[in-house]
Amino acid sequence: MGNFLSTLQSGVTTGLLSGISSGIFDSITAYRTPSDKSILKASGNGGQSKYSAVMYPNGTLVETITHKANR
Repeated sequence: MGNFLSTLQSGVTTGLLSGISSGIFDSITAYRTPSDKSILKASGNGGQSKYSAVMYPNGTLVETITHKANR
């Protein structure tokens, strides 16, 4: 898991990780699946903003950022 977090810190998610450390997210979950995928999920602003990152065993990193529009 440490290598996964190091990869996130060195990439474009640095602003998101600083947001996580400053407490703007309501919940943060990180885990590794039986198929060796590393997953990080964060939710904030009452569920209006969500972030997820999945690192596959081959090194591919997929990031998803979702913001719900106010209507």
